[in-house]
Amino acid sequence: MLVTHLSLQNFRNYTALDLALAPGPTVLWGDNAQGKTNLLEAVYLLSTGRSPRATADREFMTRCLPPEALPMTRLAAEVQRAAGPLKLELVLLAQDWADAARGGKASAPLAAGSRVGSGGNVQKRVRVNGTPRRLLDLVGQLPAVLFSPEDLELVTGSPVVRRRALDITLSQLDPGYARTLQRYQRVVLQRNHLLRLVHEGQAQERELAFWDGALLDLGAAIVWRRLQELAGLAPLASAIQAQLTGGRDILEARYAAAAEAVLPEAGAGTPTEVRAGLAAALERARRRELAQGQTVVGPHRDDLHLLVNGAAVGAFGSRGQQRTTALALKLAEAEHLRRQTGDDPVLLLDDVLSEMDSERRTALAAAARSFQQVLITTTDPAQFPANFLADATCYRVVAGRVEPR
Repeated sequence: MLVTHLSLQNFRNYTALDLALAPGPTVLWGDNAQGKTNLLEAVYLLSTGRSPRATADREFMTRCLPPEALPMTRLAAEVQRAAGPLKLELVLLAQDWADAARGGKASAPLAAGSRVGSGGNVQKRVRVNGTPRRLLDLVGQLPAVLFSPEDLELVTGSPVVRRRALDITLSQLDPGYARTLQRYQRVVLQRNHLLRLVHEGQAQERELAFWDGALLDLGAAIVWRRLQELAGLAPLASAIQAQLTGGRDILEARYAAAAEAVLPEAGAGTPTEVRAGLAAALERARRRELAQGQTVVGPHRDDLHLLVNGAAVGAFGSRGQQRTTALALKLAEAEHLRRQTGDDPVLLLDDVLSEMDSERRTALAAAARSFQQVLITTTDPAQFPANFLADATCYRVVAGRVEPR
């Protein structure tokens, strides 16, 4: 998998950019706040449809546009993959800004046939090989794995961070999983609303039966797929952790179900057995759910327990162990995607060397070079091993400009 060309318009600090990208490692270097991370974010957006750091879609848009200009951000990529060439395009339109620029008049309509998803005051338009598609259809077209300093939260953060990481991996492998997850989230919202009504005496408990069935059917499908993927991911992460630490650290990743649901081991069992475990837990939690007015059983409450040398690394590991564990999980995700799809994902590494010793830097460089394309940012190219830099394409990033070096 190769991104051969990246085009940005009004994205973050890039008013306009057309950048050819080569196979192998590409080092993007420069001072902080120049736009290095923005380039990785753009590729990740085209891969997953979501940003790893923005809280609102409007944050992407360049603020220095003239008043008469249509507030629009465009990202596009040309991709080489085993299945053939691919062109991806994501356009974001700020509806209210466009209305204001026209004196309150309605914005110009999108092209005929375009499918638009709304993100607050931002409209999104996706095209795959020139054909209008839904935002969800973008996921999996360009598999990519991003590791940034914020990914330390994979180890030290809340369960939602670990669930999201596992769900993103599964969604890139299986578009059907993403749709199942979306349906499940709607069921939880509806069921929570009904639980509150029952708690307040405005509905009957028997009305939960329909939503219980939907929760168990969709939830069991999600948990079973997570268990199957974890069976492949966990050994890879353990092997990479050992490689990065010279065999000193043994990493274990275990699936932890909410409300003490009894589930098969990762990679074992059947969807029927998973559903039975969730059903028993749901029955045991009924009084608690009615008292709290929310669903406490299901994949939206599950976690991934990470142990290094038998201890919870988030609570007891050193900063170096925690960072190495997060990196091992990301490299395992990339290797898992490669094995499952038969094509390399694009590896995006954002300032990963800053807290590593020379041994870990050398091990990371060796692991990164095994992928067909790696985009990596740094403030200091001297952090890289000399042989890694010799094989890399290097660009200096200065104030939204990308210059060959």
